Amino acid sequence: MSKDFISHVFEPFAQEDSCARTSYMGTGLGMAIAKQLTEMMEGNIAVESELDVGTTFTVTIPFELDSNYKEAYALENVDFSKSLSGLKVLLVEDNELNMEIAKFILENAELESITMRKEVRD
Repeated sequence: MSKDFISHVFEPFAQEDSCARTSYMGTGLGMAIAKQLTEMMEGNIAVESELDVGTTFTVTIPFELDSNYKEAYALENVDFSKSLSGLKVLLVEDNELNMEIAKFILENAELESITMRKEVRD
């Protein structure tokens, strides 16, 4: 994304190109929702982007550790007898390779995946 568009990336349905009807290059609601949720948790979200290379979003949310966290999360306190086996997972992915990898991982964990594929528009 361009440097100019970064200032608009968190606006609902922001379009980078004024010819939006042909390019569909925009944010929809996802980035606006992500920013709002992050701010509700007193965090922040930063954007770094290089046009035609890629974009990195960094979310920082402050959390305080419970003073007893080591005891609470000790392995001897974890019940490994519980299994996720047989549960269903809704898997939504627009990249075919990522979809196949995720399905493989879920099947190895004995989970049933229900898949949704987003049609790619050229």
